Amino acid sequence: MNGFKQFMRKVDSVLSSKIGLGHADLVDCAWYGYFEDGLTPSEACESAYEDMLSDEIPASLWHSNGGV
Repeated sequence: MNGFKQFMRKVDSVLSSKIGLGHADLVDCAWYGYFEDGLTPSEACESAYEDMLSDEIPASLWHSNGGV
């Protein structure tokens, strides 16, 4: 489980650089599934955006900051 905690710290870093929020500030996403699938934290953030977050976060904000 330690690997997952490290993964989530990196996810939070990616999210913070992109939108100034961490995963706990957003709707629930399938973070553990992304981790199990072997995605990098950056890939997981992109998948989460496509799967769950695009309705809440405008593309102009998501794609303008801290490209992953």
